[in-house]
Amino acid sequence: MRVRSSARLSRRSFAARFRCARSSSSSSGRGSAPVAFLVWPNVYVLTASILPLAVTLPVTDSVVVGYRVAITPDRILGRVESVRSNIALLLGSLGPLTAGFLLASVSARTTVAVFTACGLLLAVWGTLSPSIRKAPSLAELDDLQFAG
Repeated sequence: MRVRSSARLSRRSFAARFRCARSSSSSSGRGSAPVAFLVWPNVYVLTASILPLAVTLPVTDSVVVGYRVAITPDRILGRVESVRSNIALLLGSLGPLTAGFLLASVSARTTVAVFTACGLLLAVWGTLSPSIRKAPSLAELDDLQFAG
């Protein structure tokens, strides 16, 4: 109950920002940041192009996690988070495994190109996804909760 009530308190602090973060995070083209490395393959260029991602992704993730916790009913919050966590842990090893396979098979430039293309594909998918575009705001959820 405490998690839920603290989530309610923080709703208003990021409710207005969520719509902006949701629309800007998926459409900003952050998946295309390492393109500079494809043009000039240098470790410093790759580091400089990934640095903005390292700064902005935790902020975006915190908004998305807060939204997910806020919209999940109290009675199933633990189960939902455990399933999400298990899926993330199971799939988390695929990135390094794929990177290692690609680096052993092709050049570093091609490996970065593959991951950049995947990032761009995910950004386009997120931008065009109707379920993300039509997700209710936290204010709309509050209205439903108080009405019911």
